[in-house]
Amino acid sequence: MSRFLTKIFRYEFWPFGFFYIPPLVYWTLLSLKKRSFMHFTAVNPAIPASGFFGESKNEIFALIDDKYLPTTRFIAAGTAYEGVMEFLHDSEITAPFILKPNVGERGDQVTKITCVEELRKYVGKGLVEDCIAQEYVESLLEFGVMYARRPSESRGRVTSVTQKEFLHVRGDGYATVRELLEKNLRARMAREALAARMGDTLDKVLTRGTYECVQPIGNHCLGTAFLNANYLIDERLHDVFNKIANDIPGFYYGRFDLRVNSLEDLYAGKVKILELNGISSEAGHIYDPKYNIFKAYRDIFRHMRLVSDIGLENVALGIKPLKFKDLLKTTKEHFSGVRPKEEVVTPAPKQERSAPKP
Repeated sequence: MSRFLTKIFRYEFWPFGFFYIPPLVYWTLLSLKKRSFMHFTAVNPAIPASGFFGESKNEIFALIDDKYLPTTRFIAAGTAYEGVMEFLHDSEITAPFILKPNVGERGDQVTKITCVEELRKYVGKGLVEDCIAQEYVESLLEFGVMYARRPSESRGRVTSVTQKEFLHVRGDGYATVRELLEKNLRARMAREALAARMGDTLDKVLTRGTYECVQPIGNHCLGTAFLNANYLIDERLHDVFNKIANDIPGFYYGRFDLRVNSLEDLYAGKVKILELNGISSEAGHIYDPKYNIFKAYRDIFRHMRLVSDIGLENVALGIKPLKFKDLLKTTKEHFSGVRPKEEVVTPAPKQERSAPKP
């Protein structure tokens, strides 16, 4: 199927604004029924605007127990290449590692750094915005796990599980990576993003039988397939995420993006959380190629009702929702790229460590 026809007949590739017209109408009707339009900003009191737009990853990581996190550090905008190298040394972060904006979404500017040249290219004359450096987690599985709990309940529940299948190619000994990717519909849909990120790697010829992951960032718009893994939801999974979420004060709804070595480790809570997103989180299983648009909207509406119910309960408990003018300001800052400055927290230097080799 051509890219043009794919964009028409497969809703997972529709423009975000177009796909979300029915949910926007539904939320408006729901808000009219509840006689409140801003209560959704009271869902997660611990996160600015409950994670609608513009939340700081650094501030959210600070809420999560360190045992669930890979080594993660904040680096301030304006830091030069030499400063970044020194900071990585002190933070015990070595290549490969992930660099991403402290405020961002949908995988924008998230990059796996594997060598000095890639780091120098990313930093340029200095970081243009606050960033997060994060240890690269070499795990076999990546999931997006949606969680929700009403304030009146002692236990919440997992409402969606998405398994991420990374874009990869298999070498045949003569075709370039670019030519191999052209045979993959999902790769063709992300052609421009892949070209910008991979550069000369696209012209490499892989040895016959060699598999290579061409996009290590688990984001749908970058070529990753989102698969419905709701069959994994059971009481064991509820227990794991209740334990994680109940230790985060002021958190009731959101999505944990995480990596894990096996399903056994997932059920045992041996996970590494790469990100935690708030009320703007999507239940990624709706983008499974085998799903249909009616089920997708059904599940979106179900999660919207959960957001509404949690927000109204928190308002009744005295949590003040954001004023419309403040939400408008936050949204404007988010899309204009203007961010409030954050305090830089420098980790204590570690002894007996060699220099990092990115």
